[in-house]
Amino acid sequence: MTERTRHSVHRRTVEHLRARSRSRARWPLGVVRLRLHLCLGLALLSAGALVPGPLQAADVGQALEKEYGVVGTDTSEGRAMNAQLDRVVDRIAPAAGMRPKSATILGPGSHGQHQGEINAMALPDGRIYVMSGLMSAIRGDRDSDAELAFVVGHEITHVTGKHAKRQNSKNMVNSIGALILQGVTKGSSIVRTGTDLYVNAMAGHYSRKDEYAADKGAVLAMRRAGYPPEAGADMLDKIERKYGSGSGGIVTWFNSHPPTKNRIATVRRLARGA
Repeated sequence: MTERTRHSVHRRTVEHLRARSRSRARWPLGVVRLRLHLCLGLALLSAGALVPGPLQAADVGQALEKEYGVVGTDTSEGRAMNAQLDRVVDRIAPAAGMRPKSATILGPGSHGQHQGEINAMALPDGRIYVMSGLMSAIRGDRDSDAELAFVVGHEITHVTGKHAKRQNSKNMVNSIGALILQGVTKGSSIVRTGTDLYVNAMAGHYSRKDEYAADKGAVLAMRRAGYPPEAGADMLDKIERKYGSGSGGIVTWFNSHPPTKNRIATVRRLARGA
């Protein structure tokens, strides 16, 4: 290529870039936002945000613990809650077929914003989280250990059945879509991380089939461990009384779960051996 040719190519390239810059300057603000959020979504996809691996699970656990706080053993109430959870995990885990990587009680949040929430969740790597609101709800019940055993058995079944991994990719796409829509319609300048999306995607979007399978796994584990399986229905009844027959307590968690009344009836039938 001659010097004259190189100069001509350079001049045309500069003119092309200037034309593109002028064109972008005329784009409506909404189009600019749309392109920005589309690029963000594609970047998250290409970066592997759809893969629910150990790193993402660790990040989700850290995010949960930061948001809710962890109930430790520095108070008498905390010691009692943790002792009960440890006792139940030790008994139900062998019957459920897996020892959780950890079992942690999450608090009500630094400002009490999660006070009284009755819920629990498991990460794909085997970590289980139980909300302090759930622990308080069963305190004093005759079969409180059995009610908690149902919760832990349910979450262990989600892990052993790989339910979160199966559901996560579809829900991550939905979360990215919602992020793009939010950015375009509301003009949000907040850039959310892959961890934020992962928390929202996996937080309670199990299929109905997975939920019923987890309930069944919990009842069978309770029977093997010597717990009264009908206590599982009592636990679900507490959720139904607090939240109604549908959505649960933590933002959108439980929002695709089966109506709780149906689950109570199913668990009672399973407890009878039907």
